[in-house]
Amino acid sequence: MIVEPAPVWKRLLAWVYDGLILTALWLVSGLVAALLAGGEAPPWLVRTIVLMSSVAYFGWSWKVGGKTAGMRAWRLRVVRVDGQTAHLVRHRPPNGGLARLPGANRCHAIHRMGAPAPPDNL
Repeated sequence: MIVEPAPVWKRLLAWVYDGLILTALWLVSGLVAALLAGGEAPPWLVRTIVLMSSVAYFGWSWKVGGKTAGMRAWRLRVVRVDGQTAHLVRHRPPNGGLARLPGANRCHAIHRMGAPAPPDNL
């Protein structure tokens, strides 16, 4: 299946659409930060809430429907070279992602292939 790439103008308009949504999220994030701080919020709090809301928007969009609102509005989709639907995450790490915590066996896959296990004090 041969897939034609989307025109640049459609991609740019999808970015603008998502940018408008992010702007609204950032304004609400600033309001939430000000309410939490009881007045003028410190910059680190505003940045943290803005980052969390941005990651939540894109994460939710990709997890629920595989597209952002801008991509839906302009009927865009991300596909692999062979035309199949691209997946954001293809492999889940062992232990549900907890393998990178201190003390956990960080090289679980390498260890299973016969390589020596790394020390736990890394």
